[in-house]
Amino acid sequence: MLYDYVERKRKENSGAQLHVTYLVSGSLIQNGHSCHKVAVVREDKLEAVKSKLAVTASIHVYSIQKAMLKDSGPLFNTDYDILKSNLQNCSKFSAIQCAAAVPRSPAESSSSSKKFEQSHLHMSSETQANNELTTNGHGPPASKQVSQQPKGIMGMFASKAAAKTQETN
Repeated sequence: MLYDYVERKRKENSGAQLHVTYLVSGSLIQNGHSCHKVAVVREDKLEAVKSKLAVTASIHVYSIQKAMLKDSGPLFNTDYDILKSNLQNCSKFSAIQCAAAVPRSPAESSSSSKKFEQSHLHMSSETQANNELTTNGHGPPASKQVSQQPKGIMGMFASKAAAKTQETN
């Protein structure tokens, strides 16, 4: 739709200053690996971006301006800011809803994130202590842990199972 508009305006007035920004996607081979790239590109850099892509999947008119943009950030930051401001109502129109799922208040979510950070710090110090015992991902051979004999009726069955395995060896 925007492409047709640009073509029509340029045919009507050949001197029309329209600056078009495109959304380009395709396969890019980088360091021997293929990856999918999506980029917002000004019209004057469109051919350069297309030449870098191994396969061009799509080229769409993303935006039309009368003045040249210095940066393409404002084009997509506006959508991001709107989405960010509506996070509390983002599932308002969803077909799947759960009455028991209640959003946390800002105070609750900040306190839970602090608890997560504290537990993460505690876990990372334990992990660091365990990593000190290893060199290049290899640690000392793990010693067998001596299992305790189960108590009660489970202990009776466990001793019989252990005796049977010794008899078969």
